[in-house]
Amino acid sequence: VRQVLTPALRPAEQEPFLELGFEVRERLHLLRHPLDRIPEAPDVSIRRGWRFDHRAALEVDRLAFSDFWRFDDAALVEARVATPTTRFRVVGRRRLTGFAVTGMAGPLAYLQRLAVHPDRHRRGIGTALVVDSLRWAARHHCDAVLVNTQEHNDVALALYQNLGFRPEAQGLAVLGRRLDATGTFA
Repeated sequence: VRQVLTPALRPAEQEPFLELGFEVRERLHLLRHPLDRIPEAPDVSIRRGWRFDHRAALEVDRLAFSDFWRFDDAALVEARVATPTTRFRVVGRRRLTGFAVTGMAGPLAYLQRLAVHPDRHRRGIGTALVVDSLRWAARHHCDAVLVNTQEHNDVALALYQNLGFRPEAQGLAVLGRRLDATGTFA
């Protein structure tokens, strides 16, 4: 282990880590969709994702995200069990081209992961998966859907905002601290 990373934290949650010498590794926009108006979706065939879809979903994830944000199998499984109720949806039968993991806890839903194969961008796959998540949350009487994205991911930010997500006043940050060769804080 060379470094310790936190999950995405709100500003108040960051304070104890910053006092211990952690530093900001990534800043994130936090966006909310109030589910008052759900947009129309392009005609994309979306199906339930299964455990056997994980390998193909991870390949899409590898192509869609940088090393820092890339999921491995454990991270995908964790996303699928992070909330009491989750939904794993995929696009593609023989060749998976996109997926979304959405979770629900109480009155809030969370778009926990959205990935689209880079060769399939601008074909409505991301929009269809997000709208599918919004509809699912609305059917389950959630008040809103939350999603976060990196501050510099202008494509994802534009997608979410075009679909009715609005930035929260405060964003999130992932903090980290390096460890030395003995495994103690450097």
